[in-house]
Amino acid sequence: MVEFRAYLEQSNEKLTLRFLDVAAELAGLAEEIAMVHADERQEKVRGFHRSEEHTVSARERDADAQALNATITLFQLRGRAEALREEKEVLRFLLDAG
Repeated sequence: MVEFRAYLEQSNEKLTLRFLDVAAELAGLAEEIAMVHADERQEKVRGFHRSEEHTVSARERDADAQALNATITLFQLRGRAEALREEKEVLRFLLDAG
């Protein structure tokens, strides 16, 4: 968890460096999210085809179960990206105000 109040005591130079670090981390996360999303989709397709269930809905449930780890990772990455976007906005506000 980021403590935004600590940013109030930092110089514009440090805030700028942190802003750039956050932007770089967001860019890397975007790429990682795309790769995990692709993996998730592939796992769902493989799970659907491997399923021995007879109905489409049951096969989809099997596919979802097969892709659960990728789905969880995807939610975690998206949560991290959202937190970084919020941090970036706080940094932008402080830099614009400074």
